[in-house]
Amino acid sequence: TLLHSQEPQLYVRIGDGESCEGTSEELTADEGQMRVGYDFSPLYNPLGVSVPDRGLGSSKSLRMSICGAMTPENTACGKQDDIWCFEEVNLNGSCIAGIARWEQSETTGSKIQYDAMFSSQSISRDSFVGVRVSVLDYTQSNISCPNERSVVNYDIVCAADTNWTHMGFTQNITECHWNVTLRSQHGCVEWIAVDDATSVNRTISGGSVFLIIFVIAICSYCLLGVAYNSFYHGRELVDAVPNKTSWLLCARYTRAGCETSRDVLCCKAAASAYESV
Repeated sequence: TLLHSQEPQLYVRIGDGESCEGTSEELTADEGQMRVGYDFSPLYNPLGVSVPDRGLGSSKSLRMSICGAMTPENTACGKQDDIWCFEEVNLNGSCIAGIARWEQSETTGSKIQYDAMFSSQSISRDSFVGVRVSVLDYTQSNISCPNERSVVNYDIVCAADTNWTHMGFTQNITECHWNVTLRSQHGCVEWIAVDDATSVNRTISGGSVFLIIFVIAICSYCLLGVAYNSFYHGRELVDAVPNKTSWLLCARYTRAGCETSRDVLCCKAAASAYESV
């Protein structure tokens, strides 16, 4: 399985933030212009999941959650306001170190990023492997890291036959890097053709369609009417406008109606204003 035998050849950013769901920006794929829709939120477990302690030694293990923090009562390093998603604990459950919080914050600089993984240098359905969820945490608890940052990568390999199957993990204590690999159907994504993704935005409402048709009809009526009156009746300029008298009367009545409405709603009309009526 890829990620055990070799690293993916290409990582492409498809999103960020705490929500664990969304749609990427437009990507140039082998199949054309595409967007990637993703939703990892079903993987969230507020109780946390223990990572097998192979490689950690017999006295400690890791506890983690994806797409949200473990609840304070289920995290050894947590307090009421803590939001740990990755911690190192003793086998008796006591805290060794809080490694990463599920948080994206401009204040602390912490980030959560989502990258699609591909087995080749091209973006395509065939080369898609899964998604890497990266938590870059600048808030340290009993841990000291280069650049004051710990990095936890959850590599979720697309596997339609399982909800969650743990594959393994690696760690680099010196660099404060942890990589957890698992197989899940939620690591699979939806490929959306750009035309399909934007079809909703391109849909025109019924009122807009009517307005467009109305404007086109009026313009066509005036142009054809002017042409007819010019060629067949020899009229020129304003006289060539079809039904000129009716249009002038319509404009006058419209103005009179507006002025009357103004006088009724806003102002008290002078007695002489209607003497001619």
